[in-house]
Amino acid sequence: MPVLDKDDNDIRELVYKTTSFVKGKNPDALIDNKYLVDLKNCKNSSVSAIHNGIRKAKDQCNYGVINLPEVMDSDNVEDAVRGQMKHAKTIKETWVINGDELLKYDRKGLGLD
Repeated sequence: MPVLDKDDNDIRELVYKTTSFVKGKNPDALIDNKYLVDLKNCKNSSVSAIHNGIRKAKDQCNYGVINLPEVMDSDNVEDAVRGQMKHAKTIKETWVINGDELLKYDRKGLGLD
């Protein structure tokens, strides 16, 4: 829950030095001073874990970062991300940490825009 300072400013804006916060949303991190992201650590590496991560992230911000505990085939990861981003229209990008690899997917690259 956001805390207000004496001037009714959202305290997150003071900490992160951005006004990109949306009322009712609570992202986990600010990356490169422009991406408000929601971090999801999956308990297993599966299509449903990716779907659940994106579904939950869409309620918090426009960028999701999903950390998979075990490496998945990158084609399966892309298919899973595309499948859920079709429904999560507010998500602009999803980044997936898949072992040592960071996979980045945006709506245009997935053919969704």
